[in-house]
Amino acid sequence: MSVCFLSFAAIQAEEKPLSRALNPVPRNDAWWRDKQETNRVRIEKGGVDLLLVGDSIVGSLDGAGRKVQDYYYGDRNFVNMGFGGDRTQHVLWRLDHLPMGKIQPKAVMLLIGSNNLSDRETTDPLCIVLQIALLKNWGRSQGNKAK
Repeated sequence: MSVCFLSFAAIQAEEKPLSRALNPVPRNDAWWRDKQETNRVRIEKGGVDLLLVGDSIVGSLDGAGRKVQDYYYGDRNFVNMGFGGDRTQHVLWRLDHLPMGKIQPKAVMLLIGSNNLSDRETTDPLCIVLQIALLKNWGRSQGNKAK
């Protein structure tokens, strides 16, 4: 609790803008748009029990971590939504632009925030916590009861 309090005080003292950090924004990379479209098509089909959401740490399960992914999640209907370099505001945008009403996953694994640490505007830990809270609330607002 004291960490959040100190972080909040630092934001107030430095007058850091929170708007960019909390607003969903896309990235302009072609590979990023292509991967987003692949996820959109898969989610449109429905039948997703598990969402893996995050940055390159999650995304690496599709590459170098394939054996781990297959071992733990291979028998589940999952979608790996891990995009290298993504920050929390990118995940917010991606989720807002997918047909999430087509699915009711039983679980969502969220690992995001590490890439925000390199962004001066979103480095503050409280800001990252607020973004993650937005992601959690987004799921709840969609009627999703996933754990």
